[in-house]
Amino acid sequence: MRNCLPVLVMLALSMICGCQRHLSPEQAKQRLVGSYALAVGHDCASRGVRSSTLVLRPDGTYDQHIEFTHGEVVDEVGQAWSYDGGVHFSNFRITATGDLHKHAPETEASLLVEFSHPVVILLSPSSDCFYSQPE
Repeated sequence: MRNCLPVLVMLALSMICGCQRHLSPEQAKQRLVGSYALAVGHDCASRGVRSSTLVLRPDGTYDQHIEFTHGEVVDEVGQAWSYDGGVHFSNFRITATGDLHKHAPETEASLLVEFSHPVVILLSPSSDCFYSQPE
């Protein structure tokens, strides 16, 4: 029985590790495709953001729609996105601190992704604003 213990431990560890499946880049990109709504936390609300939607298409293009509390609207349509461990956007309306802002320049942005259910795209690891797919 003593000789079996290391084998049993290795078997248990391999079963635990096997449950956490890693996505290939293509699988990850397929999971990212879809519509997202912004969870408007204090960080976004303090910048006057009322709502925002993000639509990622399989052809590598996206649309970003932001509505501000004073009625202004910002639309980025048909812009490029890609994935390589993080999601990258061209002409994304975001500030250097990870805030959505009506005066933010169109910029290249690389954002973190949580492949949870639903998928979540973080504006900043320390922000309470994030894009989430519907459940």
